[in-house]
Amino acid sequence: MKPHITNMATTAIIYRESNKKCLFLERKDDTHPIKLARGALCTPGGNWIGASAIHDTCPFDTLAREIEEEWNLSRNERDSAELQHLGLVNTTETFAPTPISPNTPITQTDREMLQEIKRAVVTAARPYGDFINVIDSSALKRADPSRNYSTFSVLVSYFTAALDEETWKKIEVLQSKFGNISAESISTITSLDDIVHEQMHVAFGHDQVLRHFFRSNGYAQQANQMVIVPDILSLQVGMPREHYTEYLAEMEIMRKP
Repeated sequence: MKPHITNMATTAIIYRESNKKCLFLERKDDTHPIKLARGALCTPGGNWIGASAIHDTCPFDTLAREIEEEWNLSRNERDSAELQHLGLVNTTETFAPTPISPNTPITQTDREMLQEIKRAVVTAARPYGDFINVIDSSALKRADPSRNYSTFSVLVSYFTAALDEETWKKIEVLQSKFGNISAESISTITSLDDIVHEQMHVAFGHDQVLRHFFRSNGYAQQANQMVIVPDILSLQVGMPREHYTEYLAEMEIMRKP
C-alpha cells in the first residue's frame, strides 16, 4: 500500500555564502489563520496546490514559481484559499496585506533589484533533501484549543541557495528601505545566533530541517540549542526528484493541483 501524504511543498534555505549562519527567512504575521504559525519563522517557498501549480512539473518549478509570485513590493489583501485547498480551514476568508514601510516610494530601480534577487536565488538553488513533516493535531490544538484539527503530513522538498555578497547586499538594501519584500509573509534577515538567543520558533517542522542544516555545516553545538516545536516529526526520505510523477508513483498525495 502506498504511504499517504496530505500534500507536497517546496522551500529554500537561503543563506549568506560567506557566513552560513546568516539566513533570509520569512515570519508569519499575527493574522495567520493557523495560530500555531503566528509569529513563527519559515523558509521561503510554498505548496504544490491550486490552479497556479498546475504547470509545475517538479519541486524546483514550485520553488521558482512561489518566489516569483510572493516576493514583490505591491500589497493586496490576502486570503486563505490555499489553506482551504489543504483542508486546514473550512472557508476562504480575506485578511490584511502584509506590512511594508509606509510612504516609501517604490522606484524602478527597486523593482529591478528585487527581480535580480529572485533570479539569483533560483539560479543558486541546489537540492538539499526531501523531508516528511508530520504536524500532529495536538500541536495545532495546543495553539488553538477552540478548533478541531487533524494531523497532517507534508512532503517538503528543501533546496539551499548560497548568495554572494552582491546579492546579499541587495537584500539588505531592500529590507532596510521597505522592511519586507514578501506579499505573503514578513521577510527578515536573521542568524542562528539570533534564533538561539531570542528562542525563536520556526513553523511546520522547518525548525528540525534548519537544525539539520546547521549541524551539517559545523554548528552542531549551537544548533542543538534551537527551540523545537513539540509534537512535530521531520524525517528525511531522500532527495528532491526530477518530476512529480515519480512521487505520485510511490505515494498517495491526498491534496494536489
